[in-house]
Amino acid sequence: METLFTQKEAAHYLNISTTSITNWIRHGYLTSYQNQFQKDELEILKNKIELGEINRLNKRANKSKSKGKFIPDEYISSRESVTKVQEIVTYINANHIKIDQAIFLLALNLFRKTGDITTLKLNEVFNFTKENYRREGVYNHIYEWFHKISSGTVDYHNAKVAYLIDYDLPYELDILGIIYQSILHEGDKSNLGSYYTPRNVVQSLVRGNLKCDSKVLDPCCGTGQFILSFAEYIKNPNNIYGFDIDEKAVNIAKTNLLLFYRDIDFEPQIYCTNSLLAGNSDDLFDVNYKYQNTFDFITTNPPWGAKYDKKTLVEIKNNFKEIKSKESFSFFICQSYRLLKKNGTMNFVLPESITNVKTHSDIREFILSKCTIQKITILGKKFKNVFSSVITMQIKKGTDIKSSIEVVNKDNKYLIEQTRFSNNRHSLFDIYVDQVDKEIFMKISKEGSVSLANQSDWALGIVTGDNKKFITKENGDKDIESIYKGSDIQPFSLKKTDNFIHFIPEYFQQVAPVEKYRASEKLIYKFISSNLVFAYDNQKSLTLNSANILIPKIPGYPIKVVMGFLNSKHFNYYYKKKFNSIKILRGDIEQIPFPKLTDINKTYISNLVDELIENNQNTYNLDNYIFELYNLNNSEREHIESSLDVKFKKVQIKLSFREFP
Repeated sequence: METLFTQKEAAHYLNISTTSITNWIRHGYLTSYQNQFQKDELEILKNKIELGEINRLNKRANKSKSKGKFIPDEYISSRESVTKVQEIVTYINANHIKIDQAIFLLALNLFRKTGDITTLKLNEVFNFTKENYRREGVYNHIYEWFHKISSGTVDYHNAKVAYLIDYDLPYELDILGIIYQSILHEGDKSNLGSYYTPRNVVQSLVRGNLKCDSKVLDPCCGTGQFILSFAEYIKNPNNIYGFDIDEKAVNIAKTNLLLFYRDIDFEPQIYCTNSLLAGNSDDLFDVNYKYQNTFDFITTNPPWGAKYDKKTLVEIKNNFKEIKSKESFSFFICQSYRLLKKNGTMNFVLPESITNVKTHSDIREFILSKCTIQKITILGKKFKNVFSSVITMQIKKGTDIKSSIEVVNKDNKYLIEQTRFSNNRHSLFDIYVDQVDKEIFMKISKEGSVSLANQSDWALGIVTGDNKKFITKENGDKDIESIYKGSDIQPFSLKKTDNFIHFIPEYFQQVAPVEKYRASEKLIYKFISSNLVFAYDNQKSLTLNSANILIPKIPGYPIKVVMGFLNSKHFNYYYKKKFNSIKILRGDIEQIPFPKLTDINKTYISNLVDELIENNQNTYNLDNYIFELYNLNNSEREHIESSLDVKFKKVQIKLSFREFP
């Protein structure tokens, strides 16, 4: 029976926080099975961290505990502004000024500059006489904010107060938000799922989606980046709405909106609320219930892997029963769907893992069944100090089965039929498959006739439970034998290993059936890898759980022929384009089609593979022979090469394509 851990047990086992576990699920490094985790998968991650093979992931894991801070200087317009932000943040920290009080005083600073506060005398500012405020909306905002963070009195003779109110703040569109982000600990941002969104990304999400009278919402508005972008198009500020659970951020967003519409007196429609906790009740005072089916456009950068207390999570799960993964960005997509008008549009910043990780098949199925995806833009690693690759996804409420999705990948733009996603296993969004890839895939499918599905045995490597205890570097004992890990695998053959073990299965945490390890012939492959890497083994070798086992059983297909295909550029291209995963998964490999082969084909490939096992030489001959078997022309071959970021090598080979058997 499989050993399963709860999230808390998994976090303890890996010596990380439960938030990090949530983040790793979000990024596709871990798979949750009804919020439980397989021990072997945890062991792989633990080994990788200990060996330093995924140092960046280890840093990411510790981020939620981090007390480090950083200034989002790439979002600031000038070096002078960066210097001033550093100066003001240093002053706040050095004088131990509370964040909410510091931000409040800096807001007063800005309102005095714009003339919304008409007096320069601090005692008159804090007396809250209405005639000292140009707009009632500003007065109400400042008055309410002040009484929430103070006892109703302030020492306006205090030098710290005067310093912050009089400081010459730089002109930046969201200067308070930048300062707030700079003060927050990195761990606080991770727990909130909160990171600053680049200005150009914000603008691209909003541009072209608004009319001057549109009613718009950011359900996770933070300090108001998207709110300010709305304001560039919307004439009436009362049509702009924002929700957020962070009261400090909400006050900054209100300030930003009031500063933008300087000639209009209004009350900002921005609320401190958890927009996931409402929407299914009959409470007419429920903000989210009140605005269901209301908005023309919703856009946000929702929290990814946000941490909720147990009570809150239960309530959210009850609101969104279709989401089994408990992923926060999935909840926000569902809630935004409810708040949109029919044919309204939402446009979200999301981790790329939403497109291809099995855990997120729930939200993919929700989107495909209720919405029309209009556009997906692949952005790569876009956020400072965030490892994840990022996409944006524009979705219309309501289905249109004839629609095509525009995918933008750098300078490459192409269309994908949404029905293709629906037909994929686990509703995979194979966004990297463009029109040229589609045509190549059709040719591959036409030529391909068999697969490993139901025609292969698979096994995980050994989970010892304590590698330090069971793995040794000494091999002097006659009862000890070599054991291979993922880093010992290269294409076609195993490297020499310096890891050894006494193989006593009952001592270990998890062991596959012994006959799988002791098979007379088998393939061993890297489980965590950006490429397909398979090695041949006829020595009945043992493997750790970063090195898994495949025993092909396709009738008439020799094992070395199967390995030749699996290591080929053709299979690597198919796997990367279709699945784009760093985990080599059985279910994905089983979908790649092998072509029909004659005995001459098999003999030729076997001979090439034997040479590669012996010499680990260039695979050019093998790759081009396999291209020929799929009837791929030169332009298609060059496309595959360029897709793998490999320069196409125009070198002479012994046989021309026409001479291949």
